[in-house]
Amino acid sequence: MRSTESLLRRRLPLGFLERGKDGPGPDINDFDAESGEGVDVKILLLRVPSVVIAFCSVLCLAGSAFAVPVPISQSAFSGSETVIDFNTVAPFTPITLQYQANGVTFSGGLFAGFPLVGTAQNFAPFSTIVNTITVDFSSTMLRAGFDVLTNNEDDLLVEVWAFDNGNLVKNGELLFSTGSSFTFQGLEDTQGIDRLVMSAVGGGTRGFIMDNFRFEPVPEPSSAALLAGGLLLLAGSRMRRNRRELQ
Repeated sequence: MRSTESLLRRRLPLGFLERGKDGPGPDINDFDAESGEGVDVKILLLRVPSVVIAFCSVLCLAGSAFAVPVPISQSAFSGSETVIDFNTVAPFTPITLQYQANGVTFSGGLFAGFPLVGTAQNFAPFSTIVNTITVDFSSTMLRAGFDVLTNNEDDLLVEVWAFDNGNLVKNGELLFSTGSSFTFQGLEDTQGIDRLVMSAVGGGTRGFIMDNFRFEPVPEPSSAALLAGGLLLLAGSRMRRNRRELQ
């Protein structure tokens, strides 16, 4: 839709525009319609294309929607995600900052696996004390997933935390049914994921072992968002040009 504009001319009394400088100034009723004494004022009315308003409305609604974490399969990943296989950490070693350069850190008591070398577990080898593991990402992630096994009597509880500039936006949780063989468990949150908190729950040992921890960030702005931004820039440029023409 093409933008349209109209110029209205209105006669105001001399000194009306000076209101507020040296006093209240003349009133609009002082205008002498018979003599026509006054000044010309141009008022620009710019009608923003409705398509710009529509795009902005859609984007605002999408951004304000209350997202919740949902379970996903491994096929939901793009294929370019980061994968941590824990193969570079010696058995018994606490896993904390070893993968910081990859965009993720671990805390709470995660150890390089033994006897399953090349894995990570929430308990020290030969210990019956299990830990709650916190995973922090250096940037906002869209989805994360991993291969995991637990005792047959346990399930894996994963809490999902989303932050915005350090402020907690929301948190949710997912309970995954697991067992004594590796299964893939993944989750996605369109509002973004900054932290995961993982623990096993149930009547067993409440320990878990994971491998191939993968994650990928929130994608770049969509084509719709870019188009809306371009339309807004175009409208702003048109407004500035019309203002210059009136000067």
